[in-house]
Amino acid sequence: MNACRLVVVVAALPLLTACLLVLPPPPPLPALIIAAPPVCSIAAAANLQLPATEGARQRAPKSGPLALAQVHTVNRPLPEIAVWQGFADGWSRLSLQLGSKYASAISLRLHDVHLPPQTQVWLCSAGATVRLGPLSPDAQGELWTPPVPGEQVRLEVWAPAPLRGQLRAQLSDVYAGYR
Repeated sequence: MNACRLVVVVAALPLLTACLLVLPPPPPLPALIIAAPPVCSIAAAANLQLPATEGARQRAPKSGPLALAQVHTVNRPLPEIAVWQGFADGWSRLSLQLGSKYASAISLRLHDVHLPPQTQVWLCSAGATVRLGPLSPDAQGELWTPPVPGEQVRLEVWAPAPLRGQLRAQLSDVYAGYR
């Protein structure tokens, strides 16, 4: 319901009056979590098995460009290929395990990334001994991860449970480094 409020402004000029539109306050945001989530667990996750990395067998000629990784194009929305899991402390985790046989390291490129407040993105080794994060997209919504050693990596996105539906991200490419 809108109402007018009479406002009186006193200045060197004659008395002015105006009618301002008074709007109701915006609805409160859900209470967000203050404590950080427990990142990079070794629990089961959706598994995206990529083709084997064949770089060692396909050495570039001496005159050609130096190739360091094989690109595996995925181009799928992350929420469609990963799995959400909720926790009692108010966090939700989106997990995806990725692997490419013979890869020495794996890195990712995501685009159209929109992270709700307090959301964290982590890339970890399969045994969670290497944990990179929290990672953030650039101003254009692209996120390039550093490489994580090994044939398997785990991508985890931690979001406050009430906001997880606001997450948007497209897994564009997976880069599998040569041995």
